[in-house]
Amino acid sequence: MGYTFDFSVVWDNLGLFFSGAIVTVRLLLIAIAFGLAIGIIGALCRTSGNRLLNGLAATYVELIRNTPTPFLIQLFFIFFGLPNLGLKLTAEQAATLALAVNFGAYSTEIVRAGVESIHKGQLEVGLALGFKPISVFRHIVITPALANIYPALVGQVILAVLFTSVVSQIATEDLTFTGDYLNARTFRSFEIYFTIALVYGCDRLVNQRDCLRSRKKNTSSLPSIEGSNNGRIYNRNYFYKLTDSYQVNVNIIRDRFYLWWTNWFSSNVDANLPE
Repeated sequence: MGYTFDFSVVWDNLGLFFSGAIVTVRLLLIAIAFGLAIGIIGALCRTSGNRLLNGLAATYVELIRNTPTPFLIQLFFIFFGLPNLGLKLTAEQAATLALAVNFGAYSTEIVRAGVESIHKGQLEVGLALGFKPISVFRHIVITPALANIYPALVGQVILAVLFTSVVSQIATEDLTFTGDYLNARTFRSFEIYFTIALVYGCDRLVNQRDCLRSRKKNTSSLPSIEGSNNGRIYNRNYFYKLTDSYQVNVNIIRDRFYLWWTNWFSSNVDANLPE
């Protein structure tokens, strides 16, 4: 083998690699934030019981996930196709939109599974304790649902990280675009793409390690099983531990309920007693 390895091209251009990595991370974070918001809204539509909302969300998921259109075609459609309709986007904007739409379609079904894993009895307890519907959704539905599906979401984030390497095809100046640029100037393909692959691999290992650590933490903190209802196992103390974790003092709520009930009962009974 007559090839001489020379990684000086990497050391001499660390600034370019760093700039490309910053662009990649920025694309990823923005896309995940918007994609997760889309996924939560889509999951609510899928579980709302409304045929129209369910149909719209299901159509969106089917178009993005199950049609034979790879992410690269979706990216080209947004960047090259939408300008014909009057919507012109920069390369970075088109890449962010494509990543968010793709991530949202996959996260819709993931979040839907998490929402459906929440026992309906917990919702009824929250409403009975006087929580507003938005508080029930925030503390009792979506937060534990996201905790339940965290490993699946991390897996989808890893795929989104890999998808970012495709956006260089529309001249988005990400990490892969930096590698292509340096390779065209130095022809040091092995050193350049080995470094880029190493960066993506390290990112994947960090996400996977974080996922495993979170899974062990959630598993070790699971309360003991106490009963089942219609074949679904649940813990009767789960709601109280959940509310305590979000600094909701159930005892105060209970005492206020008892006080209200006592005042109401006393006023009504005293009013009907004969003098």
